[in-house]
Amino acid sequence: ALKADGSVIAWGDNSSGQTNVPGTVQNAVAIAAGTRFSQALMPDGSIIQWGASHTMSSSFTNVMLLSTKGTHTMALRADGTVVDTLQASVSQTNVISICAGKSDSLVLRADGSLAAWGKNYYGQTNIPAAATNIVMLAAGEDHFVALRADGVVIAWGSTNFSQTKIPVLTQSIGLIAAGSVHSLAALGKAFQRIVRPGDAIVFSAGTLANRLATYQWQFNGADIPGATNSTFALGNAYWANAGIYRVLISNTLGSVTSPAMTLSVPPFKLDVVGFDMVNTNGAFQIRLTGSSGLNPVTFYTSSNLSNWQPIFTNPPTTGIIDFTDMPPTGATQRFYRAIEQP
Repeated sequence: ALKADGSVIAWGDNSSGQTNVPGTVQNAVAIAAGTRFSQALMPDGSIIQWGASHTMSSSFTNVMLLSTKGTHTMALRADGTVVDTLQASVSQTNVISICAGKSDSLVLRADGSLAAWGKNYYGQTNIPAAATNIVMLAAGEDHFVALRADGVVIAWGSTNFSQTKIPVLTQSIGLIAAGSVHSLAALGKAFQRIVRPGDAIVFSAGTLANRLATYQWQFNGADIPGATNSTFALGNAYWANAGIYRVLISNTLGSVTSPAMTLSVPPFKLDVVGFDMVNTNGAFQIRLTGSSGLNPVTFYTSSNLSNWQPIFTNPPTTGIIDFTDMPPTGATQRFYRAIEQP
């Protein structure tokens, strides 16, 4: 266990000294556990190990993310390269997350695609065609689990205990994990969020973060001023908030960018379905949807798309706005638009 002050505590089977935390493990940023050995990732990107002998090459330096399963360790370095005890040379780019199985490796690229290598005893490196737009990884001993941005879970590899047979799920999944021969999923909103105008929403940096990380949230590629916590909250989402959110997670060695988190909010628009003429008197019934509830909404009309005159202002609301307009006698054409503004 990693405590808030960077100290590490361990308990359980100590047959190889794996719970005897060295005194040099201070201010750790992340931890991992293998078969009869333990590891701590330090702020300078080095790894301290204790317990059973576990050999890693000299390339395990400047490490930002660490993953271990059994006697297999892999790491993501600050320069974006991956190092692995299974394979002397790994050629992968744009990697943002890693996941070690017992004898296979899985990485997530920034575009949501996956790459895998290893022994492939149970097809662990045969990535399913449905495994696209991935945002989270988990590994058992001989199987992998992946979460798509739309909340769909995908699992492959060994299924001798049904660990890759996903139950019928009626809700989106927000988190996944895996034990040696079992898999877990937590119900929750995934990385593609659809909200109503006025709803509150919270995005999280999730499992990519470590204890000493700093954060910068971005909206459609631009930094959001002041959004420097591990979570980012919108208290009253509206149409202008719809787009792509990411968080840049940094430490003294470098940075990684999270998968894309998509927010969809109904657009601010005149509803064609509700834009009807009332036959009894020639009036037009106009319906507007998607207003944010933050500002008044003003309707304008024009006969030539150049000269616009305000005809009605509605107080701030997140609901449907219905307005009836009576065109002047003899009008041959009439155009409408609406603007939400302070």
